[in-house]
Amino acid sequence: MRSAVYPLSNARSDNRLIIFKHVRKAPISRSDISKSAGICKSSVTALTNQMISQGLLTEIGAVDTGVGRRPVLLDIVADYGYAVGVSVGRDNFVCISDLKANAIVCSDLDYGDEPSKAPQKIKETIEEILSLSNIPLKKCIGIGISISECLRELGENIKQELERAFGLPARVDTPTELLCTANASSCDGSSILISLGDELLSAVCIDGKILKGGNIEHFSIDCNGDACACGSRGCLGGYVSDEALRKNGYSTSPDNADTAEYIAEKLYCALISVCNLLALKRIIVCGTSEENGEKLINALRERLQSKAGIELAWVELSFETARNSVCSAIVNEYFERQ
Repeated sequence: MRSAVYPLSNARSDNRLIIFKHVRKAPISRSDISKSAGICKSSVTALTNQMISQGLLTEIGAVDTGVGRRPVLLDIVADYGYAVGVSVGRDNFVCISDLKANAIVCSDLDYGDEPSKAPQKIKETIEEILSLSNIPLKKCIGIGISISECLRELGENIKQELERAFGLPARVDTPTELLCTANASSCDGSSILISLGDELLSAVCIDGKILKGGNIEHFSIDCNGDACACGSRGCLGGYVSDEALRKNGYSTSPDNADTAEYIAEKLYCALISVCNLLALKRIIVCGTSEENGEKLINALRERLQSKAGIELAWVELSFETARNSVCSAIVNEYFERQ
């Protein structure tokens, strides 16, 4: 039986993507990339040298390991390109990020009470901040648009208008999806982000790509529970949303010990199945907290002890986290094209 033959160019492209994934996590040496990625040293050297000549990577210095020749660390050249981020809904702003998805300039977006005026106002704001920042359009890699699911149609209209105006690729994602993408970049495999608040929102990210339909709000944890508008019973969102917590006599703060234990127990009922299904590597819980969500994360960690190797993290919901996540998906797409 004749084995399949894969073009050399495809293998080289795949290796470039793998190298980018390793360097984007943190500065790393060629030898460590070779060991971690399973790519021979000569290929890593040839490809990274090519990326350096392109201007995408740079050598930032040697590290003293105490043994033999000091390895030189590689890093992304942050200002090689820029992404434009647009947030519409809860937070209205336009920002510019570098290739590390760090927002470097941000401007408020005001289109009044007329959503139909949003695309034109966004276009004008993008032009203004690019001009003020002295960033040429040719250095921009794309436009990421953050908008809630209920405004998806408006988001698609904005996407089409901006692609037509600037000639850049654009994509539309929900704020929860973008937060998940931004916080899963250091993790290979599956990550889930759960956003607590007025409603339970979640998103799943697999190897840097958003899994559509990854919301576990309507994951049933009790087949005999209260009826849900979705037609099922005992949906997770009916237990841990702020409204549900108040209804059941709990504080809405994850810093409250009783609330933390209650939410952790309900989340665990859903997450244990999701862990088995998707082989989760990371669980990210986000909300507002004065104690970095410590009580809730610890309570959840106790329940997930049998699932070794899962990282648990808390992310504070704030304007800063929204700003720093809005360009993450478009930056990911850019590196996948390289």
